[in-house]
Amino acid sequence: MIKPHALGLGGAIVTGTAAILCSAAYALFPNGAVEFFSFVTHKNIAAIVDEITWAKFFGGVIFWVVAVYIALFLLGLIKKDKVLI
Repeated sequence: MIKPHALGLGGAIVTGTAAILCSAAYALFPNGAVEFFSFVTHKNIAAIVDEITWAKFFGGVIFWVVAVYIALFLLGLIKKDKVLI
């Protein structure tokens, strides 16, 4: 049985951690991070890279954590009596 809150919370924690690690990588190694993310996405993202401010950082982390929590919570409600594998 799926617990919607646990599914949403787990996804939100993973998303928040990934966002923090990616932002830290960009703040510490801007050129290396841009090259790495360009390699991973198969696109040249150097033209769209913008400065990270504290407002953008916190706004982005909060947005993605909340969005993933809501999406996975709703998925958990829909599939409550089923096993997700």
